[in-house]
Amino acid sequence: MSQVSGKDGDLSLAGAELARVVGWTLDYTVETFKDAHSDSDNWKETVSGNREWGGSVTVAADEGTVPTALAAAILAGEAVTFDGVAYDGQSYTGQVVLGGATGIGADVKGGGVEEITYPFEGSGPLVIPTK
Repeated sequence: MSQVSGKDGDLSLAGAELARVVGWTLDYTVETFKDAHSDSDNWKETVSGNREWGGSVTVAADEGTVPTALAAAILAGEAVTFDGVAYDGQSYTGQVVLGGATGIGADVKGGGVEEITYPFEGSGPLVIPTK
């Protein structure tokens, strides 16, 4: 398993920004399988299988409320484009399906909701920097 995080990015749908990302973390893994057969001299070989990725994303609130277009995408179960910039400046991109909010940051002095955290699951490949 590999983990990466960042503090910048955006969530979009059909090229239109849904929310500004202010923090994120993601994990990506590959299943492995062991195989032994007669032509391997009984040495086990490891082969890779399915890959998956997911994590959480924190977005800035829209004037003290949940961004409306983002909420609509979540309720519709639509995959949205995640584009996150890691702390080292590299970008990670892919389609994600967001779950319900797991954390809300608020200004207790009356400013309302400032940020909202959502879990997500990757849908399809994660574009990982090659550097």
